[in-house]
Amino acid sequence: LLSDYQQNFKITNTPFASFYNQAYFMQAMIKTDLFNLTIGGRYDVFGWMRANNIIHYYPLYNAFSPRIGITKVYNKFHFKFLVSKAFRAPSVGIYADNPIKPETTNIQEMEFGYKLNKKMFVTCNIFNLNIDNAIIYLPYVNDSAKYFNYKQTGTMGVELEFRYKTEKMYNTLNYSYYHSGSMVFFNSPDSGQATKFVEYKKADEYISKINRNDRQLLGVPNHKITLTSSVNVSKKLTMTNTLAYVSSCRGYSIYGIPDTLGNATTNIRYDLHKINGYFLWNVFLEY
Repeated sequence: LLSDYQQNFKITNTPFASFYNQAYFMQAMIKTDLFNLTIGGRYDVFGWMRANNIIHYYPLYNAFSPRIGITKVYNKFHFKFLVSKAFRAPSVGIYADNPIKPETTNIQEMEFGYKLNKKMFVTCNIFNLNIDNAIIYLPYVNDSAKYFNYKQTGTMGVELEFRYKTEKMYNTLNYSYYHSGSMVFFNSPDSGQATKFVEYKKADEYISKINRNDRQLLGVPNHKITLTSSVNVSKKLTMTNTLAYVSSCRGYSIYGIPDTLGNATTNIRYDLHKINGYFLWNVFLEY
């Protein structure tokens, strides 16, 4: 990796940096009369290396990402229960100049479904997601833009779906809801959170300005309804309609502030405002 403008990386104090990544994966499946069990995990090692006459390895961090899944189908009913952990490492360019921790995600998910008849099917999915050491980007911090680790964040929500299918057509009606608070079941050594409901009220002044609604992430709506209908008009022609309603969300508008004479300046103003809900209609023809 070569630094921009030939500046030295903080981690190596040179304009060059070399990194390595190793990963090990294992998975097992067990089938019983009551349920099917899938258990596995991935172990990653990330570090940088220095090559003189001998290559020296310097591990920076390691991450273990386990995954457990329990599934089963009973006649017309099925269920799925998943518990997993994942991590996202900062990119090499970010890490070399601004060493930060990888973010880790704990996910819990349940799904239940039932086949009403040969043509109709309903499912319900409930999810809970926690992110520790979330990697965030803050512009204009001390006249520079940098990536940082935020202590903890997450979401939880539910999705409902109804499907109707025949030989010539299928219809899908989907509703999803989420909010930016979740249950913390697995403590993180870095977050210091106990098992409780966390609303993630932002104590930091800059973060508070980014998101003043603790139940809604910036730019993401809480509700979404989607209706999809596909019809085989003929043997060669298929028409698919998708109608979606997206609820209101919050976003930023950025304005340049001119001087008293109306000339352009480098001063910028951020205005947080509400974006009203809207409909989206898409028609797709395939021949």
